[in-house]
Amino acid sequence: MTKGWESYIHSEGQKFEGGVVEFRDKLRKYAIEIGFSYEFVRNDKKSKMMGSKVVKSIMVDKIRANLNKKAIDIADEIKSDYGLDVTYRTIWYGTELAKIALHGDEANSYAQLFWFSECVMKSNPDSKIVIEFQRETHRFQRLYLVAYAIVDSENESNWRFFLRNWLKTGSYLKDQIPYLFMCCAYSRTPEMYEFNMEILRSEGSDIVAQFLEDLPKENWCMTYFNGERFGEMTNNLAESFNNWVLPLKSLPILDINDGIRMKSMA
Repeated sequence: MTKGWESYIHSEGQKFEGGVVEFRDKLRKYAIEIGFSYEFVRNDKKSKMMGSKVVKSIMVDKIRANLNKKAIDIADEIKSDYGLDVTYRTIWYGTELAKIALHGDEANSYAQLFWFSECVMKSNPDSKIVIEFQRETHRFQRLYLVAYAIVDSENESNWRFFLRNWLKTGSYLKDQIPYLFMCCAYSRTPEMYEFNMEILRSEGSDIVAQFLEDLPKENWCMTYFNGERFGEMTNNLAESFNNWVLPLKSLPILDINDGIRMKSMA
């Protein structure tokens, strides 16, 4: 990994095309390779040899190969490769700098969501994209795209957001009654059950109403069942999807969407 570092500083009067930034970066690496310490007398008395900028420069390729690389693993690698102990804060900040160098600023990624939405609707007019943000702060809140959503947490409000938009999608989702029935069955609160039941009755009309008429909700709905459950109710499909897209979760939001698109088309 350090191949060539010993030649970064080679002569008096040496010039660096990148100016002071390139000089400092190469001096740090040269000092690490040769094995000496230094300090800037005037403008950087507290400079540390293995600062966050050096961490960034040596971690770019590692982060490119593994976006979910943990800070503790990076610290162990630096300890093994260079024999240096680096603080967690320095590792974390250096890793964030490496991610920005690879994928750009995350704030800009959120700002580009509206451009992304316009492009999708222009090329696929029947698509459905919903972007919600806080009107007071203009901060991103959540995104719905075709049949998945990106939200800050799994809660009732975000489930309502997903279901409301999912039910408005095109004709290819006509066969949704079994899914809506399971939403009622999995409801964990009476309020969520009533919300899901209202949707089920609305979509299923008279046929569903007749089916539910003599079906005690205590026998099939989680929130009203009084006994101990001997079976298992799981969300394996959702967990499988989450595991499928796990490598993308460290990316900026625009890259997450593009990554899911590419995986879905593969």
